Amino acid sequence: MGHVYDFESLRRHIRSRPMLLQTGWADRSLRVGLERGDIHRLHRGWYIDGSLWNDLYPEQRHLAHVFAVVAAGRAPSGR
Repeated sequence: MGHVYDFESLRRHIRSRPMLLQTGWADRSLRVGLERGDIHRLHRGWYIDGSLWNDLYPEQRHLAHVFAVVAAGRAPSGR
């Protein structure tokens, strides 16, 4: 743990469920990825790579969660 990411680079790593589906994830692979820690759910419908999540400081994890909540609020369908 401990790599420092600036705001913008951290924000760019956050993906919505539709973004993941467009890049080859399927519902089943997403569930398996969550179970294995390959991907981490930040907020309903918003995710970040599991290895990146493990590399973040607690403050950066909180910031990633905030980014996901804000993105969810701005998305047309609420996601």
